[in-house]
Amino acid sequence: MHSLARIDGFEFAASGLRQAGQLPVSTLARLHDRLASHGGELRYEVAGVQDAQGRPGLRIMVHGVLQVTCQRCMQETRYPVGIDETVFLAESQTALDRQPVDADGPEWILASRSMDVAELIEDELLLDIPAVLVHAVCEGGSAEADSVRTSPFEKLKGLLSKDGKPGN
Repeated sequence: MHSLARIDGFEFAASGLRQAGQLPVSTLARLHDRLASHGGELRYEVAGVQDAQGRPGLRIMVHGVLQVTCQRCMQETRYPVGIDETVFLAESQTALDRQPVDADGPEWILASRSMDVAELIEDELLLDIPAVLVHAVCEGGSAEADSVRTSPFEKLKGLLSKDGKPGN
């Protein structure tokens, strides 16, 4: 993991501090098995925020391109990253557990006085990248070829004799 500054989450949010820079993709070890290439860098910015109710949070923005593998043709393809998420900070596991589970509600994380910025960024990337990535139309194939499917049972027809019993 690339060593970016560690932050005190609550102080960072309360003071409206900001940290920005470049993060090498090669340092994001938890992403490696989802990437075709570990080259390049991502631009990031983490800003301390408070919402209208005074809840402390971190706005995490990440932009760049990751090289991933298309799961249809197994060729390398570009995945543009454009993350702009705000996560709210809970002071304890109990406070975190009290937050309602709502898919449309804010994301909450357990905060500490020593939070690793690179780890926060990597967490957001892991949430952002789809489990299965495919090209809209793969090279070497066409949209028409993708739409014409052969039944998986077509090959089995040749294995049966005319009376429906296995042939030799």
